[in-house]
Amino acid sequence: MDGPRPDLLTTAQFLTKVFDLAYRARCLLVAFNFPFDISRLAFNSTNARRRFTGGFSFDLWPYRDGRNRFRPSICIKQIDSKRALKGFTRREEPDEEDMIPDGSMTGRPEEDYTFRGNFLDLRTLAFALTDRGHTLESACEEFDVEHGKETVKRHGVVTEEYIKYNLRDVLATSELAIKLLEEYQKHPINLQITKAYSPASIGKSYLRAMSIPPILERQPDFPKRYIGHAQSAFFGGRTSAHIRKVAVSVVYTDFLSMYPTVNSLMNLWKFVTAEEVVVQEHCADSTYDWLTELNPPLLFQQQTWKELPAFVQVIPNGEILPSRGRYNPETNDSPDRSGPDDRGRLPTHTQREADGTHAHKIARDD
Repeated sequence: MDGPRPDLLTTAQFLTKVFDLAYRARCLLVAFNFPFDISRLAFNSTNARRRFTGGFSFDLWPYRDGRNRFRPSICIKQIDSKRALKGFTRREEPDEEDMIPDGSMTGRPEEDYTFRGNFLDLRTLAFALTDRGHTLESACEEFDVEHGKETVKRHGVVTEEYIKYNLRDVLATSELAIKLLEEYQKHPINLQITKAYSPASIGKSYLRAMSIPPILERQPDFPKRYIGHAQSAFFGGRTSAHIRKVAVSVVYTDFLSMYPTVNSLMNLWKFVTAEEVVVQEHCADSTYDWLTELNPPLLFQQQTWKELPAFVQVIPNGEILPSRGRYNPETNDSPDRSGPDDRGRLPTHTQREADGTHAHKIARDD
């Protein structure tokens, strides 16, 4: 190994440092893909409870033949491949310092307070800043880290080469952390960096920085049922498979910057910044007449898009439309209850085009 030989720590020695610095001193604990690292350090795991239900509770500090009750566990609840909720559990007989909330104005302990830790997962932060999933290698390339990730031929065997590989990982992670922190500081927002879970987190913080409150704060009497309509109408994406295990031709479609483009065309920003939003009711007939005259060429005219903001109840007629369903955790699905049409067919665009059936229907009840 080139250079001085590093001092190696046992797992117990390393975890003592983690407890002293990350828990007792409340320092920032930085990792890339935090759930992976913690699961490898833990000697035991159980199902997490309360706010972390659905995740795992990892025991890092053993005592004799079991868990050390005077040390916290670390809970991980995965949101997706890039994000996870993380936090210390409450340990038995915590010190008074452990029960003083972060940012406390009095500095006094609070009996029901549990310090959850300051965990910064660079994989999550890189996603929040770029809107793309990253590996350590790709994140280092994206942010021009000097000493990026290296590769090794064999994992799991402690050799000088493997120790050097892991030390390089630590160096790459620390340099990436500096780069990401520098990038994050460019955003004039008041969001704790460990709470930046996605680009949406940063976007909402910009709204707060611009003093733009949610609609119910600036207009408390706004009818909540219309907020429900808006939430039901929004659809962020759909994945479906009607034909499985058969090779078929497909058409791949994508839209570049669809959300900002539609937001601009429909002039939706005015609803975000308006002092008051007024809902126009009893306009089903005029809306229906306008929609029946709508055709593809009109959608290439900007003025058409400004007429689109409206709530319309659509009755499916054999088309694939966004739909909501109650999620079933036992079967891990959310069935589409719109069902087939009266001829027993599942909704597909191809059938509608081939058979020449007319478009979906619009409910005209006010």
